[in-house]
Amino acid sequence: MILLGDYNMRQSEDTSIENILGIDAWKAAGSNYRSKFTWDSFANKYHEDGFSFRARFNRCYVGGENIRVNRFGLIGNKVVEGGSTKDFLSDHYGMVIGLDVDKAS
Repeated sequence: MILLGDYNMRQSEDTSIENILGIDAWKAAGSNYRSKFTWDSFANKYHEDGFSFRARFNRCYVGGENIRVNRFGLIGNKVVEGGSTKDFLSDHYGMVIGLDVDKAS
């Protein structure tokens, strides 16, 4: 099972959600601070008029005995080439998840 998307979650909700949905892919891949925040309005000026903060709103959860996370990264977290400082693909960054899947026995 793989569930990913914009959960608009806060840090305080981590444990209760993991008990329901499974392993947090970012944590399983080593919790690299450089790929932690899927919302960073200090860097991403997509919403010019908002206040600046960082959050890990987007999450990926993995469940099942035959699936393991081997990588977690972000995509869309850089200014679009040739654009201004506010030209990002979205206000949220995308997630790139690497998985090892064993054949079912």
